[in-house]
Amino acid sequence: MKKLLVVLMALLFTTGAFAQDSGAKFNYDLWGLAFGAVGSVGSDEKWDYQHIRLRPMFVAENGNIKGVVRLQIDQTYGSVNSALTNGPDPSSGAGISARNIATKVQFAYLQVSNLLIPGLAFTTGLNEYYYPLIADIEGALTGVTYNFGMGTASFYYLKIIENDEATKSRDSNPQIIPKSKDEAQAYILDVNIKAGNIDVRPALFYATAGEEVGFGTMARPTDRRNVNVAIGAVNASGDMGAFDFDVTAAYLSQKIKDVDRAGAYGVDLGVNVKPDKNMKFGVFGTYTSGKKDVTKASFAESTNILFDGWLPAGRLFLLQQAGMQDFGGYYPPELQDLGYKVAATGFAALGLSAEFTLDKLTIFGQYGYAQHAKSNAAGDKYIGSEIDVKISYEVAPKTDLFLEYAYILAGDIFHNGDDDAQQILWGLVTRI
Repeated sequence: MKKLLVVLMALLFTTGAFAQDSGAKFNYDLWGLAFGAVGSVGSDEKWDYQHIRLRPMFVAENGNIKGVVRLQIDQTYGSVNSALTNGPDPSSGAGISARNIATKVQFAYLQVSNLLIPGLAFTTGLNEYYYPLIADIEGALTGVTYNFGMGTASFYYLKIIENDEATKSRDSNPQIIPKSKDEAQAYILDVNIKAGNIDVRPALFYATAGEEVGFGTMARPTDRRNVNVAIGAVNASGDMGAFDFDVTAAYLSQKIKDVDRAGAYGVDLGVNVKPDKNMKFGVFGTYTSGKKDVTKASFAESTNILFDGWLPAGRLFLLQQAGMQDFGGYYPPELQDLGYKVAATGFAALGLSAEFTLDKLTIFGQYGYAQHAKSNAAGDKYIGSEIDVKISYEVAPKTDLFLEYAYILAGDIFHNGDDDAQQILWGLVTRI
């Protein structure tokens, strides 16, 4: 790891010298987060730890070509016991002899603007892609984007799984498996149209997975089948000064070999009213459909399997994992199990929020009610209610101290309906 950092520093200074000689531009920035967490679910599950997360990014530009590299250093304070299977990744511990073991390349891509014609850009490499309710990913992404004045139109190819050109089967009689059965990929058409203060963003997703990938779990846990998933979505957002909104609706059509086509849908909505510049009140809601039986589709389950993550929608700190990627870290087994159940049976949440800003101090609070989209075999579907509070104070430009608290009032199907859950987070976040 030290060799990697030495090479990066050498590239930094070399590129800076080159930039002075050739007229190229070189920029870098840093996003940093250090936080501690204390939490519990009833009296059975407790956690307490500290963490550091840094994301240095380097950008080199020369004319119409740009190269971007962003690293992520992600470590828990102290050596982490490998027996702590439900806690942070043991390899992330920064103990006496465990330094620099959790560094990864998060972004690494090239972009060419005005390629062949004005307004056409080509990008390829490790990059991020976000679409509300569908995907929040970092992966191998290749795409073209055209700026047509009122907005942009993009087409992306996302490689989800790339195995060897030929692999052996799992049985005792090895054989060559055709490459097409061993891969998964997605094609995305994403259009963003600006109309005054309103943005409208329709998108189409089409994903395919060969039978050896194992995405057949969408239909039957023990089967491996060819899977084709098509998603149509539209997002609209706007800020009219006195109020703002963001709404996403999506429909998913899933076809699995030898299984009838199944459909699912999801909706997410947030509306805020701003009486003045220092005050904001909001209402929000999320709904994703679940599956009735193994032949049907679940919206969250299908998107999670394809794009490898929690549904990128929702605002509740714990029940919807809002902010978990940046602020959550540890996620207790009780909530992990809840996530799997929500993916299969659907999820519905409705809540209210309020935010007040006093100079450099911001106070945010929200309340949300959550349940499954459908009742379980016992006739229960109430997951619980959550109360969240976050206080942040700007101690330097683009740098905040924060304190975040979340409390879950257990419902009928949360931890047997007996034990509440809570978590406190505190720390420092900066954008240099």
